[in-house]
Amino acid sequence: MDGLWDKAHVLLDLKGAAAAEPLLRQILSLQPKHAAAHFHLGRRLLEAGDEAVEAHLECAMADAEELVPQACEQLGLY
Repeated sequence: MDGLWDKAHVLLDLKGAAAAEPLLRQILSLQPKHAAAHFHLGRRLLEAGDEAVEAHLECAMADAEELVPQACEQLGLY
């Protein structure tokens, strides 16, 4: 699981959230409470104008208190 997240994290850094989206979804299918994957997928969905952004950012905040400020900022943009 950690290897999959490492790969997604590298893709996020090098190619952006759109490139990492399939891996983020795969991570969440294996570990539904992966806060960082929820956060980054939520940011991606915000870019895409997808309504699911709110649910993913809320999951991120529920499972990782340190993501609350960043997730709130993203929700404000939504």
